Amino acid sequence: MDGEDFELVIKNQSSTGLQAVLIYQGQSDPFAFFFGHKITQQEYSGSLVFLDPAESLEDLPWEPVVLNIAGILDANLGLQLFDVEVLCRFDPVEVSQPQMRQNRISQTTVDFKSYELQIEAIETEVFEQFDQQGEVPDDQSYWPVAKAECLMDSDPPVIAVLMQDESLCTDEHTQHFVNWLAHSMQWPKEIEVTVCMPARSLGRLELEIPSES
Repeated sequence: MDGEDFELVIKNQSSTGLQAVLIYQGQSDPFAFFFGHKITQQEYSGSLVFLDPAESLEDLPWEPVVLNIAGILDANLGLQLFDVEVLCRFDPVEVSQPQMRQNRISQTTVDFKSYELQIEAIETEVFEQFDQQGEVPDDQSYWPVAKAECLMDSDPPVIAVLMQDESLCTDEHTQHFVNWLAHSMQWPKEIEVTVCMPARSLGRLELEIPSES
């Protein structure tokens, strides 16, 4: 599906979501990934992952790309892009031994079979301090571990994992994490899991949906 200056090439698609790469016209290598899933019958939530590293949104051409994707989804699938999280690749500098932690998993929607998982962690010592005081840990005590983009109604089901915790960016630690996640979510054995590059979030943006006149 063509945008103004790039093509959106779908790699996996189901009735409730898609996984695609973005390729500039005249180029052969992608410059970004796009993952999208339904949050209503007419609306999509998405993740746009740039392959170039960046420190902030100002370092990336995110706005024209997001608007292009929104136009492609509207014109070809009749879907409105409601919001999108922009991420970029990062290169682990020094992978340290992972600390003792407690993980939590949040899921964007339970209404559709495509969804996004955000996995976060808190130090076990900090978690136990809250627990001893009879309190629930605050969100600031957690850090992002990984994001998983899930198409559970494709054949076979496919998962794309974006690692966000630098201490897990080794083959061994990543494999242990994926095994733990698959067991926690009780994924079927025939599922296909792809571990993408490490990526950090630069922010989530909400698009203005044009009102019907």
